[in-house]
Amino acid sequence: MVNADVLDAWFPPAPSVMPALESAGEWMCRTSPPTHAEGLLDAISEARRIPVESILAGAGSSSLIFSALRSWLHRDSRVLLIEPTYGEYEHICGIVGCRVEKLLLREDQCFRLDLDEWSDRIRRERVDLAVLVNPNNPAGGFLARTDVERALDRIPPTTRVLIDEAYIDYAGGDSCEMLAAKSRNVFVVKSLSKGLALSGLRTAYMTGPSAGTNELAKWSPPWAVSLPAQIASTRALGEPDYYAGRYRETKALRQQLATALGPFGTVTESVANWVLLRLSADSKGAEAVVQRARQQGVHLRNAGRTAASMGDAYVRIAVKPLLEQERIVKALQNAEMPEP
Repeated sequence: MVNADVLDAWFPPAPSVMPALESAGEWMCRTSPPTHAEGLLDAISEARRIPVESILAGAGSSSLIFSALRSWLHRDSRVLLIEPTYGEYEHICGIVGCRVEKLLLREDQCFRLDLDEWSDRIRRERVDLAVLVNPNNPAGGFLARTDVERALDRIPPTTRVLIDEAYIDYAGGDSCEMLAAKSRNVFVVKSLSKGLALSGLRTAYMTGPSAGTNELAKWSPPWAVSLPAQIASTRALGEPDYYAGRYRETKALRQQLATALGPFGTVTESVANWVLLRLSADSKGAEAVVQRARQQGVHLRNAGRTAASMGDAYVRIAVKPLLEQERIVKALQNAEMPEP
């Protein structure tokens, strides 16, 4: 099976990770982890050069997002989301029952976000929370840290800003997390699962003003991050050169995949580990193509399933090793063939 519908890393974890897990597997299974992941917090602080008191660890970025939004929002809250973007934010807002405003990104502008328009909307509509996914998933756009910081300077401190940087390591790690730690109202959530090839272990962290992260920590359960996840993440954070090499390989594979997909439509490369394919006008449509590819053991993502503005025209495809990418191309060829 080729699981190109999820954005897990195509490469293995850093070389020191598996020996550490294998040598202590039995002990880790029966031993409770540090209550609040104290050792992991120290490792994150050292690796990312952010104050440890501004960091909150969690069992994956989705866990932190659900916890934070449930704490911050109520039925009278107003939230600004960009569209298309990661669908869990709208899902959580729907559970809370709060009011959601959307800034629609235009297809003819490759779904690029105008940060001036974004900050103007925040000020004009006086929203309680604004969410910015960077790199944006599934659209793939990426905003430089300096540009984001200029936009944040225009936002009133009464508006919380959550920046989701789940895949920013692939873009060189140009993160806003230090700014968040020094701010009054900015929070950054970062996955340690996706970029460090630890998706099955589920680790992430949030950075923000210490008062804000400490308040969220009060409602975070103890032992939230498993012992294997803490050990693996700590080891992985100590091998940045290994991952830098893997990110360079990812870029090369992504470019190869984008070229190979050219006959099927218009390809937009992300800066991370996926490409976005807009199927050609004579295509059977994203859902039909995805289902027919699945019958061949190739799993792709209909982007319109979680980003309604993309309709039935876009397929998101994760970067994979070369042989698997060749299978993806073959599956698309077969999927677009006429029914027998």
